[in-house]
Amino acid sequence: MNYVNAFLLGILTIVISWICTSANDDSSMEINRHCQGRQDCPEFGYWCDGNMTCQCAGMYIANTDKTRCLGGVRQKCLYDDDCIKNAFCERQTMCRCKRKYHPSDGGLVCVKNSSSRWSYPVFLKYVPIILLLFRIS
Repeated sequence: MNYVNAFLLGILTIVISWICTSANDDSSMEINRHCQGRQDCPEFGYWCDGNMTCQCAGMYIANTDKTRCLGGVRQKCLYDDDCIKNAFCERQTMCRCKRKYHPSDGGLVCVKNSSSRWSYPVFLKYVPIILLLFRIS
């Protein structure tokens, strides 16, 4: 009978421990995490507001799930996931828009370059000058 009681007590301890750690695990939820000061929020992109919760700072915006803050263009990052949509973390330091995108809305959005905007090769801007030189000769 003692073995059964010890086993049940062990299982109960594990379950209670799991429940307690799960309830306090807010690692997936960085926005609205309780804080006493800036040091209680993630390293960059957050601040501790008057309601004592971590919120997005300055040029950082909430992701679609409203669980974490994403850096706008030229904001600090470590990984691509730290940056806004259509941006990447350049050299694990700063968010940049991906190729064929440009910053908009103050750097909080990376917008696809317009396909209607025709860009000609750089050398074509010199064609009128070249034609003019041939006429003079």
